Amino acid sequence: MSSRKLTASSTRVRQKKSPDAHTPKFFSGSHAGEFNTSKSSLKDSPVHGARKLSMSSNAGKEGDSPGNSGSRKHASSSYSRVEEVLRERLSDCLDRITHLTEENDALHTQLQEIEQLHKHVSKLHFDAREEVNELLQKIAAKAEADSQNYQELASSLAAANIAKEKAESERDEAMEKLAESEEMAKETIEELKDLNERLISQIESERKMNLNRVEGLESQLARMQEQLIQSQKECLLMQETKKILEQSALQTKEELRVVKGREQDLVEKVHVRDSDSTKELQAVRSELESMKFKAQESKMREEIVQQECQRLKNELDQSHKKLASRETADQTLQSEIRAKEKQCFELQSEISLLTHKWEHARERLAQLEEYERSYISVSGAFESQKDEISTLREALEEAYHKIEEMKISASSLYEETNETRANLREKEETIKRLQEEANLLKTLEERRSASDTSDQAERNRLNEYLVRLQSSNQKLIARCQELEDFSRELEETAERTQREAADKDKESSKMIQELRSEKQAVDVRIDELQRSLKSVEDKNEQLQRSHSAVKLRLEEATSQAAEAGSLRKEVEKLRYEEEEVAQQEDGQGG
Repeated sequence: MSSRKLTASSTRVRQKKSPDAHTPKFFSGSHAGEFNTSKSSLKDSPVHGARKLSMSSNAGKEGDSPGNSGSRKHASSSYSRVEEVLRERLSDCLDRITHLTEENDALHTQLQEIEQLHKHVSKLHFDAREEVNELLQKIAAKAEADSQNYQELASSLAAANIAKEKAESERDEAMEKLAESEEMAKETIEELKDLNERLISQIESERKMNLNRVEGLESQLARMQEQLIQSQKECLLMQETKKILEQSALQTKEELRVVKGREQDLVEKVHVRDSDSTKELQAVRSELESMKFKAQESKMREEIVQQECQRLKNELDQSHKKLASRETADQTLQSEIRAKEKQCFELQSEISLLTHKWEHARERLAQLEEYERSYISVSGAFESQKDEISTLREALEEAYHKIEEMKISASSLYEETNETRANLREKEETIKRLQEEANLLKTLEERRSASDTSDQAERNRLNEYLVRLQSSNQKLIARCQELEDFSRELEETAERTQREAADKDKESSKMIQELRSEKQAVDVRIDELQRSLKSVEDKNEQLQRSHSAVKLRLEEATSQAAEAGSLRKEVEKLRYEEEEVAQQEDGQGG
């Protein structure tokens, strides 16, 4: 008989109830609950000794009666000991059986709790799926909002293009004004060259008379050197402003690079959406093909049914003709006709059902074609948005190049204005010098007026020349003022365009940040759902493990119950053997 192990809880219960009870000989081995029926244990048991006594009494019937009575007393004492041992074992078995029933009830309650937990886990799974579906719907709504935002960006970029065209028109007007001013400056320069040549000729003729003015000219040269130092300082200031403008241009370049990166992100998102939409379109097309195939099959079936119906109608007509020709036909023909009519009616109903299905399939096919057309239009809109994004990018690049050109033209204008200012200063100095010379000449002429009257015409000519020089000087000053105003306007337009570009960059960056924050929130929610799903799966695994453990404990309990049943059977066997031994002893005593 194979040894079976009891649980530790049953041994604990037995130890509580009978701490001084020794382990019986039937439960040998390292564990107190093992049942062993080896030959050595049976030899040592009192039952085996009683059997030996009974056999010896049967073998020695011719012995004396006092010896028989002594053997009976010994057997009765051994039987009483066996009964005590068996009663102890029975009480232990009953305790174990009650304990096993209690454990079985506890395991049943645990099983019920596990089933409730399993239901709760399934409910959590369902709730998580619903939340995931809601999140997917929210993501779809967000995609629609993103498309609207793209449209708004397109409109804002169109407004930027209009502003860019206005700036280009203003730049063209400024270039025309610059061309006119350059022509006027060239004319004035030519006039000044002519005047300078005339003056040089006059100065060469009168150099001998003007030796006493060298010291005054040296002082004028010192003043001119000071003015040169001031002009150099102004040039340094202009160079610093130019460096600042270059730094701002570099900043705008970096901002445009950032905008390009954002545009690339948007284009990648559009590509992802295009791929998803192409997948949906392929699914819809496959569904359309299946529906078309089903429609063709239904048409074929309808044609077959119509042919069968026509054939049956022809047969009916023939049978009607036969009925008309044969009024005294058998009832069998009438039953056949009725069956055929019934079959025709069934076929007609089947035809109507097939036509209804065909119409439904046709409507479904029309709906799918409309969906395909709408999807094609949506994909076209996405492609147009791509084209608009590319055109907007090109327009931004062109605007940036134009801003750079405007900056270059502004720097060239600054240089030209500086040159014109330097020329004006030189001309003013020459005019002052000429005025001083004219004053000196006037004094000389006044001295000579008493002696020489022929120089009056020359004086008049010099006076006219001085008046012309003053008028040209005033014209040049006014032109320089106009050029300065125009350069200021150009600077203002450049700053305005830079501000508008910065505002647009800020708006686009805000929109992209909002999209990123919303995407991060969605990712966080998805991560939370995934974690909750993982925790639910872990709980489910734990419940499954506990369920398997409970099953194992139930199996152990059933095995222990079977062992208790086998112990009961063995106890009954021992009782039966004891009764047989007692009967044999009674027979021997009789």
